Amino acid sequence: MAYLTCGLVDQGVEDYSLESAICKVAGTEFLWYAANRALQLRGGEGYMKTEPYEKIMRDIRIFPIFEGANDVMRCFIALSAMKPVGEKLSGLGNIGLSDPIGSIGLLADYAAGRVKRGVRPERITLAHPELEKHADAVADQVKELSAATEGLIREHKKAVTLKQLHQKRLADAIADVYAQVAVLSRVTAIYEDQGVEASGQERFIADSFCSRAADRVRSQLRQIERNDDDEMTSIAKLAYKRGEYGYALFAD
Repeated sequence: MAYLTCGLVDQGVEDYSLESAICKVAGTEFLWYAANRALQLRGGEGYMKTEPYEKIMRDIRIFPIFEGANDVMRCFIALSAMKPVGEKLSGLGNIGLSDPIGSIGLLADYAAGRVKRGVRPERITLAHPELEKHADAVADQVKELSAATEGLIREHKKAVTLKQLHQKRLADAIADVYAQVAVLSRVTAIYEDQGVEASGQERFIADSFCSRAADRVRSQLRQIERNDDDEMTSIAKLAYKRGEYGYALFAD
């Protein structure tokens, strides 16, 4: 994703803020996951000062927080994608979606159904034929993402800016769509340079990642329709109001 985003910069694309936000969230959270798993695999020795793991884990914990906390970045990603969709809908008036940067990037256009930068609205045309099934799956996800975004705006109107659980779902779905586009772009370039048979493990990486990412996108979009948000919100409000853990840990 970072390579693809840098390519947009090199091509003179003026606004790449949305893609940068996606890269920041995905990169920092994967880095944290990798460090956590490395410490887990090292076991108790991972805590020893003679080993690098505890320091690595402590040092990288800041990355999901600074330069835009990832929770805030997800809101930015989702609201940026919602804005052009809201502008297309008639009869809603000004739905009040603020545009934090002033314009939008590639994935906001995806959500609006106006796919640009070498990708046509019907399907991805520049992917290698060996990757066609994944390219078609991405096109289907874009349509589903657009429909889900439009449905949220129609249902909640201005209040959609407060629906942070839905915003997280949209942001994660958008990020996975962008990640699949990046994988298809990179593997297509490798295929064209080296040939399909000589490209090694790239085919397996593309198949595995795109299939898993597609499942995550579908899961996030399903949860927009079927979720337990009301229950979770009630639990959180009660816990906040109580101000403490409300159940006895030990019998009197």
